[in-house]
Amino acid sequence: MKKRAFFCVYYTFFVNGMMALVMGAVMPFLMADYKIDYDTAGIFLSAHSIGNLVAGFAVLFLLGRVGRKKTIIALSSLLFLSYLGIVLSSHIFVLLPAFLLTGIGRGSISNVNNAIVNDMSAGKSVYLNLLHMFFAVGAFVSPLMASILLNMGHDWKTVVLVGVVFSLSILIVYSLLLPKTGEPPVAAGNPQVATEKTPPPDQNKPKFYKNIDFYLAAGVMFFYLGTETAVNGWVVTYLVDSGRMDSGLAQLILSLLWAVIIVGRLTTAFLSLKFNSKTLILICSFCAAVMFIVFITSVNQALTAAAIILFGFFFAGIYPTTIGATGKILKGSGAAMGTLLAIASTGGIITPMAVGFVATVFDITVGLGFVSMTAVLTVICAVFLKIRDLKSKDN
Repeated sequence: MKKRAFFCVYYTFFVNGMMALVMGAVMPFLMADYKIDYDTAGIFLSAHSIGNLVAGFAVLFLLGRVGRKKTIIALSSLLFLSYLGIVLSSHIFVLLPAFLLTGIGRGSISNVNNAIVNDMSAGKSVYLNLLHMFFAVGAFVSPLMASILLNMGHDWKTVVLVGVVFSLSILIVYSLLLPKTGEPPVAAGNPQVATEKTPPPDQNKPKFYKNIDFYLAAGVMFFYLGTETAVNGWVVTYLVDSGRMDSGLAQLILSLLWAVIIVGRLTTAFLSLKFNSKTLILICSFCAAVMFIVFITSVNQALTAAAIILFGFFFAGIYPTTIGATGKILKGSGAAMGTLLAIASTGGIITPMAVGFVATVFDITVGLGFVSMTAVLTVICAVFLKIRDLKSKDN
């Protein structure tokens, strides 16, 4: 039973990773086919991020009413239906809610799968790391698959329809392999896990909303996720429309970006055992910002490719390292974690839309160049976070 459940969540998270990148990979073709301008495309990408944020509330609302299995089957079905809607209709009143529903579907899978693995593994991080590794592998495969299909003469709708088939397989796997009960299977053989309580928060600790470090960490997360979401959604469109690369090479670069992100996360996780986490955040954000500026200003194809891949390497570990760096603030406070993730999600909502609006007024190069600002602002928040860390050690 436990092996089946692990296979279920790992497979569905692999597909979730595929679907995270599929729209970014085909966005330039969708825009051309449906005659969509940059600002409208930016709104669509932001609608997806809004859906990710809404997913957390949708899961919480349904879990206590219909149970975990019915909840995830119902919400993950939105992924299949929404991508099918994107293929079948070019009308904005269909596309906008469809992009919103893709976010709800993907966000729900992420929320539920993380909770299932955490329950079944009794909180052992190795299983969660493996879960996110499957996501990253799916994200790596998706643009590569798009490039192969497009080079074979298929259109962008074929690429999305392949994603639709994989999304449909999620429903089948959840239906057949996910345990019906809301309790983790391991609990029956390990009563200690089932009854383990989260330690109460320290009552003498200052509230998170009175802590400057919390807001600086939230700033890092806000600008980080805004940058990451904009790059995932816009980088292929930028490379193609600016004439830097053809579509096949651009999609290959997006795949390589995610392959390097896997390496970057593993490297940062290893270095976090030896170095101060706030120092790592500062170094990684600074190097990533430099690489992104090189990427956006370079006209040399090899340098452009190297810069965006190195950007991914340095940027990869900022999110989990920032969570770890604020562990004392977040410990015992669901409200603190929820607020932090909501602030981060807001960055992912605003930035892709801003890129679209700027690109419409000027061009796609200036539009994606806007992301240089969010990358630099990530560094500024990291600088102040490190300064406060140094001052706290002096006192």
